[in-house]
Amino acid sequence: MPLVVFACGGNDGPAEVDTKMAEAQKRIRHMEDSLFDNRAFDLRSAQAMVDVYKAYVAAYPLDSRAPEYLFRAAGTVKSMHDPEGSLKLYDRIIKDYPSWKRNVDVLYMKALTLDDDLDRLGEARVAYQQVINNFPDHLVRARRQGDDAEPWAHGRGTHRQVQGDAGQHRRCTVAVVILNLFRRESP
Repeated sequence: MPLVVFACGGNDGPAEVDTKMAEAQKRIRHMEDSLFDNRAFDLRSAQAMVDVYKAYVAAYPLDSRAPEYLFRAAGTVKSMHDPEGSLKLYDRIIKDYPSWKRNVDVLYMKALTLDDDLDRLGEARVAYQQVINNFPDHLVRARRQGDDAEPWAHGRGTHRQVQGDAGQHRRCTVAVVILNLFRRESP
């Protein structure tokens, strides 16, 4: 699969930029379809996808899709078993797009990567605290969840232990995971 690189020229008019942007988005969709429809994970195709996401963001940093493409790149990098690389992308999203609507997900994934993949609990705790401080409404929703969050809310162990107990991953809100982390860390 060829690597596609996007560039932004200084003399492009608005219509030409819109056309280039639309073409770049079309290429991204095509590459995503090709990568994610394949049952076997192809490391080379995944890296090419990450490179295209980054090239798009470099060419169109103000486009509303830019933080989404960085988030997708971080997820792809994480699936390539490069948690440090995904952390760099999560940090870039937080720094460059501080008001992006999905930053709660970015902070959560950062904390989860630090906790589960890198076993850096102190840094994970800081990231979880950022979620609590920046997104307090998620904590309120988690407390209302009741039975859906029961294994987490009652401190039955870490993310990995609950995953093992259930035999599958249970989707929980960010705040419930945070509560569990603080319970297991508290004296």
